[in-house]
Amino acid sequence: MKAKTVGVIGLGIMGSAMASNLVRAGFRVYGFDVLKEKRAALGKAGGTAVSSLKELNAPVVITSLPNAEALKNTALVLQGKPIVIETSTLPIEDKILAKEILQKKGITLLDCPLSGTGAQAKTKDLVVLGSRKLVQSLMQHHLIDEYVLLIHPLILGSGSRLFPEEQALAALRLIGVKTTPTGVVVATYQSAA
Repeated sequence: MKAKTVGVIGLGIMGSAMASNLVRAGFRVYGFDVLKEKRAALGKAGGTAVSSLKELNAPVVITSLPNAEALKNTALVLQGKPIVIETSTLPIEDKILAKEILQKKGITLLDCPLSGTGAQAKTKDLVVLGSRKLVQSLMQHHLIDEYVLLIHPLILGSGSRLFPEEQALAALRLIGVKTTPTGVVVATYQSAA
């Protein structure tokens, strides 16, 4: 099987941990950081460092950036048609500006803040907050290790499918289930592959 390719922009505490975990999981990881030593560390971890954003070519690009200026500069320079998974903790106004810049180029940006610390990132213990569109994009590129679904005992509207109809349910294996005192069912699944 050919290795899937992922780009990571911003190889600080969180970005480097995510990149290293992706390398260990068998992904071909291309990464960029303005600091040469961060790029060198990615190379030592088994990834491929690029010296310019223009060299980054991947269908999925994860950004983990330190400030709004870095996000805007990334949006201005990024090329191709990747799905950009923006994990930085930045003001929404700055993320909207980056989304608008990328949208003009036909690039999709998904706002996906992370819950967790650098230490948790190293052990793959992060929670990614995002929409159904995010989950489906991550599934399409095999970037989810575990699904934790919270099923609430109420009906609101007609609902939306999380899993596409064409996805075989056999692709997931139930590894745990519990209920909360309020009746929420917490079901944990892993890929059956």
